[in-house]
Amino acid sequence: MNCLIIADSLAAERPDNINNDKRWPILLLNNSKSKVRLINLAKGFSTSKRLKKVSTQNLNDSDVAIIQLGIVDCTPRIFHKIETQLIARIPKVIRNKIIKIAKKYRKRSKTRSYVSLLDFEKNFTFFIKKFKKKIIIIKILDASTKSNEMNPMAGESIEDYNRVLDSLNNIYDNIYFVEIPVDKIDEYTLNDGYHLNEIGHNYISNKLISLIND
Repeated sequence: MNCLIIADSLAAERPDNINNDKRWPILLLNNSKSKVRLINLAKGFSTSKRLKKVSTQNLNDSDVAIIQLGIVDCTPRIFHKIETQLIARIPKVIRNKIIKIAKKYRKRSKTRSYVSLLDFEKNFTFFIKKFKKKIIIIKILDASTKSNEMNPMAGESIEDYNRVLDSLNNIYDNIYFVEIPVDKIDEYTLNDGYHLNEIGHNYISNKLISLIND
């Protein structure tokens, strides 16, 4: 079975204390009863816009698609995306001063989220219509205690975007969800409040294996 993974840093190798073989894609590869081949397109800082850029070849070669996107889309931010891109080109000393001033005078806003609710829905709808086989969506993790401290608006925004996914589930019958229970978010995430720890990766992989083997 060929599993297409379209995800952000939650499914990608990244600089933390977790070995790559403890992340859910490799756990899925190693522990599934079915013989699994991964087409892993996970990439840090990805938004749902990537759903419109998957090659026809990868779509045709895949039996199931696993999507873990959304947090980069929905997070309320201090800067618009274009502002972030421009600031990134400025020398670090000046850049840090700009960010410090902005944090003092600007509040995070959902209007500066990188992908609007409407575009988020359009991106997922585009992919669902194009990929007629089984689609497993790992819903956006609810805000943890830590992420709420850092960004008090995060929880409300996550709920809004997850409701879009729920609405699509009512329309299309090839969608399946995996989600971590709200009361387990703190237990299953790293100190940054969102990326999964080993327990979280193991939980996700078990849920995926159950759906794939079904």
